[in-house]
Amino acid sequence: MDILDIFYNYIVKEANEGVIKCFFSYSIFFKTNLVKEKNNYEDSEYLIPTLTIHNKELFDKLLIEYVDICLDFYGTKNFREEVLNNENYQNDRTSPEKLIMTFLWANATYDDFLNPEEYLRKRIDFIKNSEEMTFQTEKSDLLNGKIKLKIKKDNISFETPYKMCISIVNDSNEEYTFPDIKFGLSYDTVYFYAIQNSNKNTDNSYSKKINRLLFKIGEGFDKNRDNYELYGEGNLKDVTSSFVVAINIAINYFHNLGYRHIEVASFLPVRWNSKNGVINRKFAIGKISEEEKNEQHKKVESIQKNLTEKFIRTFLRLSYHYEGININALPYDLDSSLHIDLDDNLNTNNNLLQETGNIINDKSRHI
Repeated sequence: MDILDIFYNYIVKEANEGVIKCFFSYSIFFKTNLVKEKNNYEDSEYLIPTLTIHNKELFDKLLIEYVDICLDFYGTKNFREEVLNNENYQNDRTSPEKLIMTFLWANATYDDFLNPEEYLRKRIDFIKNSEEMTFQTEKSDLLNGKIKLKIKKDNISFETPYKMCISIVNDSNEEYTFPDIKFGLSYDTVYFYAIQNSNKNTDNSYSKKINRLLFKIGEGFDKNRDNYELYGEGNLKDVTSSFVVAINIAINYFHNLGYRHIEVASFLPVRWNSKNGVINRKFAIGKISEEEKNEQHKKVESIQKNLTEKFIRTFLRLSYHYEGININALPYDLDSSLHIDLDDNLNTNNNLLQETGNIINDKSRHI
């Protein structure tokens, strides 16, 4: 397969029209500075980024390297078997190479579209700089269990090649699962893309007990200084306890590995457009009315707004509790990401955050 031929002659053209066909139809919308014709979505509800290639020779080299490393990384488990059994395999329009490049742009921020050479370097690093591993800590007295931390490969369709999975296991081998964290490592920076509930917890006494104990993140937080009436959507009370503790564990883990910079992606425009594209296609074929279409667009916008703001608030809440977790720039101050720097020493006013952070630090020093 000629990777560059697939990209320039199929992906670029199809993305300009709003749908990339590769086994399925994916609502992938972006323009490039190589394609000048106007598409059909200029004045609609879509937020269409423009891929701006500054150095085509370097871009092409990195794109080929990225596709090659993905073919080796994801292997049979994620898509190769499905591809090889497909009657259209060996067709440039339907190939693993095309699928890789389709999902590549689904996980790009606006800034990544403006700096695609750096984005490709970053995505290559995400694969090279992590590996699958598992460890279990000493017992947490406050949570009455040992922290189990796993770094696992994720599916090609998700935000990052790896995810962090965290749980608490008690002496009876009952387990409480925290949300999964989608992350990538490049240079001296940890990039966070999502915190997602794994829905693995059962409705048992241990899960209920842990959920109650997680409310200990309220220690050290003054709700009278930070509330909706004072700060509107920026208030730090509106967070999910399990998300805060999970991010606390992740940051302490990476801090102990030497990482001092964090970037939190606030918005992925292609994924946003994809959700709206599904709604518009249903309207186009008569499955929903115009009124239903408008209502569904409003619902998508509301859900996205809530998810994005809550994601960012989780990190801001952690910074509130810590000396040494410093907010450098909020989303859209410098670019679309939240920027955080970490001091060499992290100290918090919250016992639960301090204990879980210390336990992770003690264990990761001996890995």
